Amino acid sequence: MGNEPREENDVNTSEILAILALLVSVLLLLRVVTLQAKVNELRDDLDRISRKVNFPTASGYKAAAPSPSPSPVSSHLPTEQQLYVDERVRQLLNQGKKIQAIKEVRDQLKLSLKDGKDYVEAIERQNG
Repeated sequence: MGNEPREENDVNTSEILAILALLVSVLLLLRVVTLQAKVNELRDDLDRISRKVNFPTASGYKAAAPSPSPSPVSSHLPTEQQLYVDERVRQLLNQGKKIQAIKEVRDQLKLSLKDGKDYVEAIERQNG
């Protein structure tokens, strides 16, 4: 009978340790999820910046070689798509539809408002 209280204490101690281990595991898992979200956000930022400066991107594909007449946007797009977007922007600019051109550039190239505006204005400057 002298050993029974000790066994009961051992069980309580092991239960407490198990609960503590579970709590630590949950906290670590939450931290991993938070860090993964930050890594994904940084990878997206790095891809966006890499495309602008024509470097290989974090997601593994390489930007296309610059064309003789560089497009105002990054050259990560296939040449056909660049030509299409550039031509469409020129058409809209000739029709006096700069805002529509910015909207379509943003939609086609997944650019921010500022980047879309810069893209359209760069084509506008190229055309004189």
